[in-house]
Amino acid sequence: MSDDTRTRLRRALNAAGLQARAIEHYERLRAGVSNRSYRVGANGDTFVVRLSEPGHEATLSLEEEGRLLEAVSQAGLGPELVAANADEGALITRYISAPCWTPEAAGQAANIERAAALLKRLHRVAAAPPRYDPEAYAQRYCEQAAARGDLDARTRRLSDELKVRARDLPGAPGESVFCHNDLVAANILDNGGLMLVDFEYAVLAQPIVDLASLAAMNDFDALRRGQLLDAYYGPGRAPYADSDFVNVVRLQRLLAYFWAMGAPSGQTHEQRAPFAARPSNE
Repeated sequence: MSDDTRTRLRRALNAAGLQARAIEHYERLRAGVSNRSYRVGANGDTFVVRLSEPGHEATLSLEEEGRLLEAVSQAGLGPELVAANADEGALITRYISAPCWTPEAAGQAANIERAAALLKRLHRVAAAPPRYDPEAYAQRYCEQAAARGDLDARTRRLSDELKVRARDLPGAPGESVFCHNDLVAANILDNGGLMLVDFEYAVLAQPIVDLASLAAMNDFDALRRGQLLDAYYGPGRAPYADSDFVNVVRLQRLLAYFWAMGAPSGQTHEQRAPFAARPSNE
């Protein structure tokens, strides 16, 4: 770890009013594609400090994400927010000692039931992130991917497919809810109860968006997709056809794929997975 990192972490903690005269220890946590997160010990307490990388663009500003995290924390679904400071590019939460899921864990039948219950609780939280706009996301992500290099013929076809699927997003009648919209396994903590982290892509959308995100980002097969729908809605009670759900899963995979192509460089293959895996032909 560099002295610059230590200095930036101390500055972020001090800006939050924590008066971190000395950082006792810090270590980088599992690495995201666009941010760096550290577990930091200071003043006898432990925090998670997420530092934004230059040029990083999320759905939410740090202040907006902070407001959502407060609501999530009050509902018992996420860690306590300490500070969200745009000037320092830092989001600080209190550290929770809990392992994160793996895609394999997310696909276990018992955990699918638990994840569905978690999402139903999240979807009842009164919060107002931006409304889900897949067409705008698709356009921006494809442009960013193209700006990083020439796209081969197959990738251009996928880009065209993404824009069509984003335009024709299937759904069902009903109220839009607070959705996490980035349900990679590593964003789900499990210490006997489940919590969610990393809400920077949260949106107001119909529940199908979160259900598809969970299925897409953890490679659920047809059996697991069916289990998830049954766990959330009740057996055979999903308000849309299985084919519609498959289409939204495909949309989420394509969005993740092109987001990863345009994300900051310098990341390892492990850091970019599960975002950058080529979409399967479901």
